[in-house]
Amino acid sequence: MVMWRTQLNHSNHRFHSSNANGEGIASTALGTSWLNDKIYEQREADYLVYEENTVNAFEDLQTNLNDTDSITSMTYARTRGVTDEWTSLSFFADDNVNAPDDVFQYVDDSGAVNSFTQHEQGLIRDYKIGDGYPIEGIEGHHIETVRANPDNLTLAADQDNIVLATETGHHKHLHSGDNLNDTNTDYDGMFYGNNERLELTLDYNQNEIIPTIGEQAGFVIGGSILLFGTVSMTIEALKFKNDPRPWKQKRVQFIKKGLSISIVGGLLAGVGFIAKESFPLLMSSIGDVFSGTVVEHAFSSILLYNGVFFVVTVSAAMIKYWRERQNGIDRDKVRPEFGQIVMIAGAEFMAFQALGIGFDVLGGMVGEALLDGLIPDPTGIIIGLRVGYGLLKMGKKALEHNDNRKAVKECTRIRLNHYYGEAIQL
Repeated sequence: MVMWRTQLNHSNHRFHSSNANGEGIASTALGTSWLNDKIYEQREADYLVYEENTVNAFEDLQTNLNDTDSITSMTYARTRGVTDEWTSLSFFADDNVNAPDDVFQYVDDSGAVNSFTQHEQGLIRDYKIGDGYPIEGIEGHHIETVRANPDNLTLAADQDNIVLATETGHHKHLHSGDNLNDTNTDYDGMFYGNNERLELTLDYNQNEIIPTIGEQAGFVIGGSILLFGTVSMTIEALKFKNDPRPWKQKRVQFIKKGLSISIVGGLLAGVGFIAKESFPLLMSSIGDVFSGTVVEHAFSSILLYNGVFFVVTVSAAMIKYWRERQNGIDRDKVRPEFGQIVMIAGAEFMAFQALGIGFDVLGGMVGEALLDGLIPDPTGIIIGLRVGYGLLKMGKKALEHNDNRKAVKECTRIRLNHYYGEAIQL
């Protein structure tokens, strides 16, 4: 065991720094992933607030639209339907609702289903019942015609049964050139009701407020490249500063180095992002193993970032192995180094996982054995974590000791009171 530890110490000292770029990229990828998660959580919370406010306001709108008790004539019902259609569009045109253009449909002179312009949407937003219709030359058309339903006041007043159109679009296209005709069947299913408008609006704003998977990937990869690239190129610049060669000669090499760092950094950050997004699938496949156990929550919460770090560092080692093979280095020379890097990465993964889950879950002696056996030559990060955890553990023990003292005092008080009560009864 001592001999193995000595060999691993030597190899760790020799090879650990050789994967420094991989660990640096992994660290920056984790940092930008964490920041991305915080942004995503905040945006998601913002959307949920928006959704609740919009749905509540929409339900109030629908309550007012469906109040048809005062409708006693077909003339009023027909007018009421058109008025409610403008009222509905006014609701969706509100800046706080922020509906997409597709919601604001009308049939134009050519018979096409078009959308009102941004200027026209502004006029619609300012519409109030009792005002004249906000856009001149636009008429209301009953999709299920009044002629075909002469006694159905509710249908005539139903806003969802109304589509707006220009005079030409109304007569020539919707009625096929004769106002006595039913609605042209070519338009079947082409118009949105209010509930469909709400769904379109919620989906549109969800995409606007909450970052898409592509935007998140761009943020994580771009942020990782920026952070790692800045640090790496600063170090390279300091190295080049002491290089006696003319700047023209150094510049080409410096640019190539920057491009290499950006490409490899972006590739590895992308690998890390994919690994992170695959985490829910992994947990669903192994969830039954830990379900209902003490380890379940701690395991899943720490595994995510530990796993990403491990995947990125091993991927970096693979790229390094491939590069060295391309440069003509013998396989027998580079394979042991690659194996050592992977072994150390695996050992660090297990040790960090042990730290994350907590020694109280694994058992104190088991946790110490993992750290001592798997990490014979710890990095500064691990040392810091171990010291921090030791202080946390000491604080926990101090709190437990204080709680125990209070418990002993309380038990003593209860027992003395019990004896005192029995003495009085005697």
